[in-house]
Amino acid sequence: MKVFERLLKNIISSSSIPDTTDPLQFAYRSNRSTEDAIAHVLHTTLSHVDKKQGAPQGCVLWPLLYSLYTSDCVATHGSNTIVKFADDTVVLGAISNKDEAAYMDEVKNLASWCQDNHLQLNVVDFRRSQHRDYKPYSALTRV
Repeated sequence: MKVFERLLKNIISSSSIPDTTDPLQFAYRSNRSTEDAIAHVLHTTLSHVDKKQGAPQGCVLWPLLYSLYTSDCVATHGSNTIVKFADDTVVLGAISNKDEAAYMDEVKNLASWCQDNHLQLNVVDFRRSQHRDYKPYSALTRV
């Protein structure tokens, strides 16, 4: 079966993949790698951090206090991960067979946690004109 899968993968990969493929899909594309995805996430994160919002730059105590304040903000589903860097938070989830239930529940839990802890969510959505019944959340900001 694996031989057939590899053959099919080669046929699909060698055919012309449309230019409308999501530019933020870094896996299984030529000239794209894990490093590219990480660089994009870091660039986006740093761009948000550089904006003149929230705590004054150079505050020594703030990062430690914020980390302690958000230490109980963790994933509730085994298929999801919540990654935090300073005041930026990313929810990563494994979605298979188009079943987004666990991921969406995680997003709702994060939104609820933020509301309960007096934090606002900034929506960062990299998708292109896909209709969904929800708004993805990925960054926390201080109130």
